[in-house]
Amino acid sequence: MATADGTVLNRVEVPAAIALCAAGEGWLALRPQGSEAHAALLFTPTHQQTEPLDIAPRRTNSPPPRVRHSARLLYVDGPGPDDEPWVHAIDPPAAHAGAALHALFLLSWDPASALQLWYGPAIEVTDALIHAGRSYKRGATYGDAREGTYVVSRRLPDGESLWVYGTDKPLADLDGGERRVYVVYLTGEVETLDTATGEVMARHTLRAHGHPVTPVSAAYRAEQRRLVVGTVDGRVLDCSVGD
Repeated sequence: MATADGTVLNRVEVPAAIALCAAGEGWLALRPQGSEAHAALLFTPTHQQTEPLDIAPRRTNSPPPRVRHSARLLYVDGPGPDDEPWVHAIDPPAAHAGAALHALFLLSWDPASALQLWYGPAIEVTDALIHAGRSYKRGATYGDAREGTYVVSRRLPDGESLWVYGTDKPLADLDGGERRVYVVYLTGEVETLDTATGEVMARHTLRAHGHPVTPVSAAYRAEQRRLVVGTVDGRVLDCSVGD
């Protein structure tokens, strides 16, 4: 659909539910979701469909994670080669080769850790993937267990963890750029992390006309230094952010 006036520019029929996967240059993949297997559909930046790519369907009904500002077609799915969620990449077709799929690295940066991870929003910056999600750590009793949010920076393409940040606040969304990452929580709080180190640079509690809000989504625009936050009651908060 055209963003200017909502005109439908193209329509594609798919045999089952799909999950979107997009790259910055305009490549788009429609991956199978749910239990029904079908090929992933690939589209060029000029909206031309290429040869389909055989890919396993997602084995969960949880929402697929978004990877924003990515130079490649990245997605998280599982189980992978060793029955754990993996970060995957789809290589678009080239002049003398078709599209290819390969697993990059495990979602978990420390397989020996007792921390249970769920995948969530992610952004790609220069040479790194920063992703966040819900975390859970079992305790001796239910009261000792801890649930929270993790944010981790992973070096591309090998997945080595560059920094890890954890909190007990429930995650709503994440976006950012080369210098700052904005982590938005269901509590209404926004934390600004340094992209290079993971250090918390600032904290702010969102309010609309003096009243607390519950965020559900966020989008960052670097050129305008704006963070646009959607709330559970249908508001859109246009927030300016510092340099």
